[in-house]
Amino acid sequence: MSKVGLVLRIVALAALAAPARGEYTDYVWADSVVGWNGGIKNFGGELMTSETSWWLTGLPDCDQNGNGYAWDAEDNDYVAGWKMPFAGDQFTVALGAPIHDGAGDDVLVVGYRGPACLASVQASADGISFTELGTIGTGTPGYLDDFWFDLGGLTDVRYIRVERATGAANSACFVDAVGAVPEPATGLLLLGLGTLSVLSRRR
Repeated sequence: MSKVGLVLRIVALAALAAPARGEYTDYVWADSVVGWNGGIKNFGGELMTSETSWWLTGLPDCDQNGNGYAWDAEDNDYVAGWKMPFAGDQFTVALGAPIHDGAGDDVLVVGYRGPACLASVQASADGISFTELGTIGTGTPGYLDDFWFDLGGLTDVRYIRVERATGAANSACFVDAVGAVPEPATGLLLLGLGTLSVLSRRR
């Protein structure tokens, strides 16, 4: 088998073996909050500002074990969302890089929701036109969970919006982090192409 054929075979086999979901550290995470309105606040009730928008960026950093409402005091600053029964609350984050529809679910929202929660999760390539991916529904108070959504054919997605869809009592929703599944096959293909380029130059 030629060197070129061997490289292509290795890349193809590695792509097939690569998991659809990597570790948290491998994901593309929100790196900025580009807009919000309503009463977006941390769990302690402090309204979010441009200086505290880091509550919604980066990797998940809040407790992952449910403990009712008795979160550690410092964890109040690691989530942002809404608690009081009003509609219209929403925020939009920008991911660290554009993402594309892959095999299985693509977008991850890590968060907590109240027993009457209903929130719409939407995606956009330009930050103007959004498509709903699905909703976050009712849950167990005090438990942070992973909510997965599929892009359904959308490409070059850079913005994710989470919007309150009910003003009912007990419809709280707080988000720890917003990210996307990495695309290992894409990365391996680029690696293979780079290797082919080196081999070509050596011939």
